[in-house]
Amino acid sequence: MYDPPFLEALMITASFFAIFIIIVVSVLLLEGDYAVGDD
Repeated sequence: MYDPPFLEALMITASFFAIFIIIVVSVLLLEGDYAVGDD
């Protein structure tokens, strides 16, 4: 039932989403540290 192209697209989307979440979390943590450092 599952088509390889669909599965491949799903994996690519999941990988991009995971990278996006990691970047957002890293930026939030860095901004939080910078904010504490500035204060």
